[in-house]
Amino acid sequence: MGVGVEVSFGLRCHSVPLKRFRHRNRHNMDVNLDTLLQDWPFRPGEVNVRRVQGADGRPLLQLRIEMGVMQMETIGRPDGARPHGYKNYLTYLRQRQLRQGGEFRFSSRDREEIDREFLQYYHRRLCWLAIHVYRGVIFDAEHTLGLLEWIRQYASDADPKWIESHEQFRPFILAHIARAKANLAIQAGNPIIALREVRKIYAAIHQIYCSYDIEEPLIENDELLVELRQIEQKILSLIDSQGLVLDQSCDDAAACCVDSHHDTGDTPSEDNIFPSQPSEATAEDGLFPTPPPSELADLSNVPESLAVPGGAEIAYTKDTYDVELESLMRKIEYQLHEAIQNENYELAAQLRDQSLQLRNDREKNRSSH
Repeated sequence: MGVGVEVSFGLRCHSVPLKRFRHRNRHNMDVNLDTLLQDWPFRPGEVNVRRVQGADGRPLLQLRIEMGVMQMETIGRPDGARPHGYKNYLTYLRQRQLRQGGEFRFSSRDREEIDREFLQYYHRRLCWLAIHVYRGVIFDAEHTLGLLEWIRQYASDADPKWIESHEQFRPFILAHIARAKANLAIQAGNPIIALREVRKIYAAIHQIYCSYDIEEPLIENDELLVELRQIEQKILSLIDSQGLVLDQSCDDAAACCVDSHHDTGDTPSEDNIFPSQPSEATAEDGLFPTPPPSELADLSNVPESLAVPGGAEIAYTKDTYDVELESLMRKIEYQLHEAIQNENYELAAQLRDQSLQLRNDREKNRSSH
């Protein structure tokens, strides 16, 4: 059969004859990547990302790695695959569980596919962070949290080390969500919401560490929590510069914000610290720096009941309420799209009604300004 090269997919490998790599494609171009890699040097310690278009014009992301380039789809699963006809493996698992009912058992193939999907969404999440597409960060982080919740719920009979190898990244993922949500809130002119999101996720990560019986001094010096405290201080400085003052009746560790003489709905000036989305970027991310790709973590399904440190809540205004409505509407619209894709029309009808009601509430809120 001749000399071959090993191409690995998960734990399975097969040999591809070298002669298949010794031809020119239909455009008479070499199949090697020499020109591409030379024109786009790898920069150690940075997340080197750029946006490109596919041959059919679809948007793609490319991540430069040390010995090559990763190319990812921006819609659906990063590799563009549809496992068993579904948009991702998590959706397939959910549908399989609904069909089977009762007890659900993981197979070795399930574990392999979850590992693949976990890593794919991590890489794309890093790309979204690097080019400041914060909604993409949240979407992919929440998908990863969905994988974690599925593992936690249905993989109780799996190898505990395998479960923990994923669960250990939960704080890191949550920290990504904190940065993304805070940036979106700042861009919308609502530093109060940014502050609340950072503090809520700080509390969630702190609670996770406490569940592992980690001593408090070690928790306080954790890199993620130190970074979140730094972000909190920068947001507080921004609040102060915009004329907002802290409510003195609130504990400083979870201070509520009230607007003394400033409209929180105003859009921040263009020269603020949150840049727009460039066509090519590295890991420069304003207030909220992107961590190196050597780490992982997750933070999306944080319960709303989690109290911020000190037990105080942040005061609501009509502007903050409007942003909350927008966020909830986006979640419901995503769930509606997913329900229609999965042909769950009964759920889709319920979600459609909820979406219409929220739209009406939003219009009423805006008209009352």
